Amino acid sequence: MLVRALFRPLASSGHRAGLGSLSALDPVQEALLSEPCILVDSMDKAVGTASKRDCHAMEGGTSPLHRAFSLFIFNEKDELLLQQRSDTKITFPSLWTNTCCSHPLATLDESEEGDAV
Repeated sequence: MLVRALFRPLASSGHRAGLGSLSALDPVQEALLSEPCILVDSMDKAVGTASKRDCHAMEGGTSPLHRAFSLFIFNEKDELLLQQRSDTKITFPSLWTNTCCSHPLATLDESEEGDAV
């Protein structure tokens, strides 16, 4: 199966987990890394905020627990749409991953949960 082959462990992919090289960030990437993410506990209760940079910094083999989401799109033949991340991405460059992923930001517009499912 193609999907199994693409989802091999990060250690064997040739790429480091977490932040890639930060030596030459363009202004857009630098701005994205400063966006505020929602820190959560193991029950997904918001407990604080941290920048995307801090949320993706690996320390002792782990990073701060933060709210994120992944999207998996399948067609009528049960084929999964994958994406290969850009080689200029800060986190997990060039890795084949799920269809889409992102973070709700720790802003008033994105943290309203009144009508959440």
